[in-house]
Amino acid sequence: MKRLIALVVINIVLLAVFLSKNKDKESATNPVVTEQVSAANLSSANADEDKVVNDLLENGSISDLEKYIKNHPDSPSIIKLRGRLSELNYQKLHPGGTQSNAANPTKPLSTGNRVSTTTTSARTTTTTTTKPKAEPEQRRTLSNGSQPYAAWYGYNQRYSSNEPQSTIQVTSAVSQDVIVIVKYNNQDGRVAGHLYIQAGRTGKIYVTPGYRYQVFFYYGDDWDENKQMPGGVRGGFTRHEQADKDPNSHYFAINETYDGITWDGGMEYNLNPTYSGNFNTKKSSVSEVF
Repeated sequence: MKRLIALVVINIVLLAVFLSKNKDKESATNPVVTEQVSAANLSSANADEDKVVNDLLENGSISDLEKYIKNHPDSPSIIKLRGRLSELNYQKLHPGGTQSNAANPTKPLSTGNRVSTTTTSARTTTTTTTKPKAEPEQRRTLSNGSQPYAAWYGYNQRYSSNEPQSTIQVTSAVSQDVIVIVKYNNQDGRVAGHLYIQAGRTGKIYVTPGYRYQVFFYYGDDWDENKQMPGGVRGGFTRHEQADKDPNSHYFAINETYDGITWDGGMEYNLNPTYSGNFNTKKSSVSEVF
């Protein structure tokens, strides 16, 4: 009987030890399960964000991209989204602009020009575990109406109210700054005037009637005053640099009559693309502009 009781006690002790070991083993495995669940949730969240970003990169409009960037400033894909937004704004700018009738300054303007359709290729994205916060792109600019090349071309001509003068007015596209350069006769002529116009703003260059002029446009983002340009001038854009021109030169007439002197009022360009315009700029180059 004593031997039977001893065996029962020994079995109870062994059972207690076995249950204690199983409990410790179960406790040790629980954190791993929790960690796996958390990792799965994180992987699912990343996959959902990647899907949204990829869809914006391939099919998103300008407004879609602007809204997502505003609401998700810390998104790991912010650099790619901003790059796509800049690309869409750049495509929206070109081709060209509009002009009015130089010989009849009172004739109503037909603003804008045709808009081209651009097809973009599919993009793939890769996510990594380390995703530093993106730094915003630098965008330096000059004040509207500046004349950054005055040291080389001189300052624009100024006239009194009763002097004969023709006006070349330019409205810049909403997405980019532009420098307007007006030359006598053609691209080989000397510069009659130049002007820096901020995105979406308007500027005027006054010239003397009785001469022929051609107008050139130099676009871009982020102004660097020390950038060396063709022709020995200094100052230019660091991103999205492009040059266009009015393919034709225009003569601003001046006439003397019995009633006095009359002259052409000038021309007006609107560089915002539109379907109902009467003018398209022509591709130029930085070396031709300068």
